Amino acid sequence: MELNSQNALLADEIAFEQERERRNMLFFSGVSHELKTPIAIVIGQLEGMQAEIGVYKDREKYLARSAKILQSLNSFIKEILSISYIDMARGEEEAHVLLSSMIEELLNDYRDMAKFQAVRLISDIEEDIYASGNEKLLKKALGNAIGNAIGHSPENGTVSVTFQKKDDKSILIITNAPAHIEEEHLPHIYEAFYRAGKDTAHGSGLGLYILRMILDTYGVKHSIKNCGNGVRFIAEFEKTFCLLHKNST
Repeated sequence: MELNSQNALLADEIAFEQERERRNMLFFSGVSHELKTPIAIVIGQLEGMQAEIGVYKDREKYLARSAKILQSLNSFIKEILSISYIDMARGEEEAHVLLSSMIEELLNDYRDMAKFQAVRLISDIEEDIYASGNEKLLKKALGNAIGNAIGHSPENGTVSVTFQKKDDKSILIITNAPAHIEEEHLPHIYEAFYRAGKDTAHGSGLGLYILRMILDTYGVKHSIKNCGNGVRFIAEFEKTFCLLHKNST
């Protein structure tokens, strides 16, 4: 009986590693694809400017375009490096992270973005809720969730963010409305480089992929679903506590 149990455990570990290897191959194939086009464009523009061919005689115009593409590539590479950091952080000693203050800071950081896009940002954050984890990674994940909601909200839309303790959990809910994700896209939204439909205006396509990696690392259950006339992200932090009151759950 014990041998069967060990064999089953080994089979699960092998299957997990095979799936991880498959995802890694798909990921790096995607990286190659995402880099190929902008690099080719910049090379073509620079060669055209050097040769002073046709429209490329307007060097200032095309230098500005090349610089913009390279800035986007720089941001993309930083996202790739953050994924490597997530892998390295697994197994590290966890620290006490004050999630309540972190979320408030993120909301302040994103208020200018919301204002620029004419999106109303409202919140209700319970104080003094801590969790165990890596502060940098958790901030990255929750920032991606808030930024994604604002970025996919229409003009005059509303993004609401609540973070409250409920029984033995602390629950983060981010809702943006009006908004809707077509059902065909929902199973794929956490995939690297996946963009619903023809929407390529919102970043690298890695935001939700990174969010999932980080929250899965810390065993945080999460989901994104349509609700009424909006889209709702929910994350359930089970290992949270209030240090100020010395009662942990």
